[in-house]
Amino acid sequence: MNMLSTLMIGSLAVPLLALSAAVPPSSNSILDARRIPLTHTPHAKRVGPDGTVRGWAPREKAKTESKYATRLAPNSATKRDGMATLQDYYIDAAYSASVSIGTPAQEFYLLLDTGSADLFIVGSSCDSSCSGLTTWDPTSSSTYTNESTAFEITYGSGDASGYLVSDTVSLAGISETSQTLAVVTEISSGLLSSPLSGIMGMGFEALSSSNSVPWWQAESSTWTSKVFAFELARYRNIATATDFETQGGYIDLGALNASHYSGDVNYITCSAQTYWEIPVSGLSVEGTSIDISISSTSSSSSKSSSSSSTPQAAIDTGTTMISVTTTVAAAVYAAISGSSAMTESGYEGYYEYPCSSSVNISLTFGDITYTIDPDDFNIGALDSQGTSCLGGIYGSDLDSTVDWIIGDTFLKNVYSVYSYSGTTTGSQVGFASLADGSTVSTGSASTTNSSTSSSSSNSSSSSTSGASSLIRSKTCIAGLLIIVLTAGTIILI
Repeated sequence: MNMLSTLMIGSLAVPLLALSAAVPPSSNSILDARRIPLTHTPHAKRVGPDGTVRGWAPREKAKTESKYATRLAPNSATKRDGMATLQDYYIDAAYSASVSIGTPAQEFYLLLDTGSADLFIVGSSCDSSCSGLTTWDPTSSSTYTNESTAFEITYGSGDASGYLVSDTVSLAGISETSQTLAVVTEISSGLLSSPLSGIMGMGFEALSSSNSVPWWQAESSTWTSKVFAFELARYRNIATATDFETQGGYIDLGALNASHYSGDVNYITCSAQTYWEIPVSGLSVEGTSIDISISSTSSSSSKSSSSSSTPQAAIDTGTTMISVTTTVAAAVYAAISGSSAMTESGYEGYYEYPCSSSVNISLTFGDITYTIDPDDFNIGALDSQGTSCLGGIYGSDLDSTVDWIIGDTFLKNVYSVYSYSGTTTGSQVGFASLADGSTVSTGSASTTNSSTSSSSSNSSSSSTSGASSLIRSKTCIAGLLIIVLTAGTIILI
């Protein structure tokens, strides 16, 4: 009898828009074994037909809450570290990697998401709902095995279903020969759009709805260090940016790349190993410190009755904005002149503020404070005149094991490091200043880390010497939900 596995990757609240200019990668698109392009892939634009983000905002919040609803749930590999280039679609809306699957290898654009842990791809036997998508035929691979296990992927705006298989999966020249992945045979219309073919979760195994070991976690034992890191490009403030940019940033695997960051990495130990979850030490707006403490008695069924007063945040490359508790959100916007809560139905938790304002916001992790670029905080216009804009922080009292979600609004401002302990505790998230010096931070870093070393950083730097050619004024990140704003910007969750 087939088992049914339910994969909750997050609820895509809006359909993805096709990008005719972008085509699926061919074998010639691989730069080399250590540099495979990652693609920033759209799920849907933030800006609607009316030229505003009003249609997107309610769906974004619903998608994030669904994604973080409570759900807990011997491999052969090539010993190599690697680096892959990120591409950016729809002005920082989504980011994906060129991942090869099967034998002979076929390449696909898969979204990289630290907020989920499952890998899925649309299959060639998918019905008409997959029309226009690049699909994979597992029977064309000499190394695939059907695991005879049914699965269902649930999103806020629809579902996908199919079955689990195992096969060789490679990223940046690093191959896992028996990786479990889901092959989608039916999908709700509009859930995915070309050139995206699926999602590669970068969260912990405990988060996997298919009860399978994520690709990165299986491969980590073969790396110089059990670590991966993102350097995300920003096109949000580039007037000439197009819907598809080939230089969207980088993901480093197995070692840190010294050309992508400067100074020390500030490591924070994970509170749990489901999401990449760490405590937040502080938040300030326009120089005003915000009270971020969490009530000692939590009303959420997902949290213990005596939870920590420090908010626990999931660090999520698959989310565009920053989600905080409703109390904190109210305090944030009370410190922003001219801001107000949105009162329309479906917009609860969102705030608008004058587009002409340049808002200074910073987050503190450990003893280091990081400033968010005002361009990243401005999600986009809410009116056709461009006078009122959507703020990059919103309020949501999550029914989850986490209190906050830290997405791309923050992550574009740092080099984010994900360090695996190799056990069920002790993993860490780290932040470092970007190599171009654009990161604004103050304080002293906690540099203690058992998974990385200065020698691995130096080794990575020499092996990826061409990485510094990235135009740092442009940045990209991976994500799940895409939002389109008046200026044509897009957001992921």
